[in-house]
Amino acid sequence: MFSAGERKMHRLCASLSLEPPYFAPPSGLTESELEERLTAMCRQKLQSLAEAGMIELIEDEGRAIRPLQLGYLMARFCVELETMRLFRKMPINCGEAEVLELLSSSTEFEAGIVLRHNEKKALAAINASEEKIRYPIDGSRKAKCKTAVSKAFLLLQLRVGGLPLEGFEDVKPLLIEKGSRILRAMVEYAETQRLCNVLLAAVRLHKALLTGAGWHDSVTAQFQQFAGVGVHFAARLSEASGGSLLSFAQLTSLKVEQIMPKGPAVLAEARSLLRSALRFDAGVETPGVTSRVPASAPIRVAVHVHSAFPPMPFAPMQAVPDSKWRLLVASADGQLLLTRKLSSVDVSKGQGLLSFSLSVPPQNAKHHLAAHLVNEHSFGLDSSGQIELPGATGTMVMSPVEGAPASVPNRRNATATKGTDGDRSDTATPAQTRGSAQHRGSATGPFDILATLDVCDSDEDLAGSDHAGIDLPHHLDADQNPDADLFGETPFIQPSQVWATGAPAAGGPSSA
Repeated sequence: MFSAGERKMHRLCASLSLEPPYFAPPSGLTESELEERLTAMCRQKLQSLAEAGMIELIEDEGRAIRPLQLGYLMARFCVELETMRLFRKMPINCGEAEVLELLSSSTEFEAGIVLRHNEKKALAAINASEEKIRYPIDGSRKAKCKTAVSKAFLLLQLRVGGLPLEGFEDVKPLLIEKGSRILRAMVEYAETQRLCNVLLAAVRLHKALLTGAGWHDSVTAQFQQFAGVGVHFAARLSEASGGSLLSFAQLTSLKVEQIMPKGPAVLAEARSLLRSALRFDAGVETPGVTSRVPASAPIRVAVHVHSAFPPMPFAPMQAVPDSKWRLLVASADGQLLLTRKLSSVDVSKGQGLLSFSLSVPPQNAKHHLAAHLVNEHSFGLDSSGQIELPGATGTMVMSPVEGAPASVPNRRNATATKGTDGDRSDTATPAQTRGSAQHRGSATGPFDILATLDVCDSDEDLAGSDHAGIDLPHHLDADQNPDADLFGETPFIQPSQVWATGAPAAGGPSSA
């Protein structure tokens, strides 16, 4: 009886003898010589994988092979070896431009994207357009497209920016399929290597590449993500709502229908999406009065993730749409201190609040921390901010993203369940109280659509959208009726419940 390894070797030897042109062996070799040649080829490939950091060869254990993180990701996401080699060259401060350059240089695009002579003029015009390209070739608008890598670099930005590929539609499936797999592998790699900037850029580019809605910080991307909304209607919806998805959700279906014939269906989808929105607040845990903490001890930071819009009293209960999120907390130099995968359903099951706790080493506590809560698939919901640390340098800056309501991130007396894994104890536990999720800012009125709306009924073509031609439903269920709030059937957002970064409303709860 032969062992499993011997049987595999015999099958490889049989393949080597049956397909000599593929393996290119010299003629006239005996079976034993073919086996020795095949063994040498396997050792050479294994050594190449070991040098690239994909596997580890252990000579002390009978030449055992141990897969490493890069090798696992390469096999899981089917990424080429030369592309995986580029992962190890990414710096800690790598951003969107560097990630796009890595994608365009990947081996996956070499066979499918070829630069032709008659394409250079059109690609040069695309590179010169500030409206189409965010990162020009070699940092210059006057640069010429001379290589297939530069062509891929421009076409990736057109797709990520939500624009048509302008005569290059034949490579669109290749960009989406290969690019998304590489970005998914990059997300996992950046998470294990604690590269916050790389992870953040890869997540944002991945959802933009898949949906084709636009850049993550584009005001039209949050409208273009909906089925049937192209570039033209996305711009009109953004202008009518002040570029805010929250303001758009407060409009009536009659007003939205004046902008877009299928506007009520889009409005219902936007309201459903906002029900899954999450927000976070964070702060330093204050030790007890009798506790004596050494100056060199790590600083404990608590992060609370809660629903952006808690259920209102006496409102009909509605199921929270499930959406995937990533919570990132990083030091000033971009080192990832905490990362968690979340879902809106998980937060709703945890009484509307999930708490995390982490320890910040003294070397990372010299500057304020950066925090991001990013939706993996949808636009208009992300939020970012800073966590103030005692004695750290820098300015406390909150930057609500894409028109969504902001939370108050600096709660000195924040509490969280402590973990048990040493310096990085960031165990998630459902909180027993609503805590800061009940803190609301000053009251603001709904967006005045009459002040900016100047459109008429139109049946214009929905060109420019990947979902053009899809017939959206006109008859919605009761829980998706965009006019339900007009008749008191399904209250959604009241003006007094819109959060802001200002002081608490008069008579409302004060911040802790």
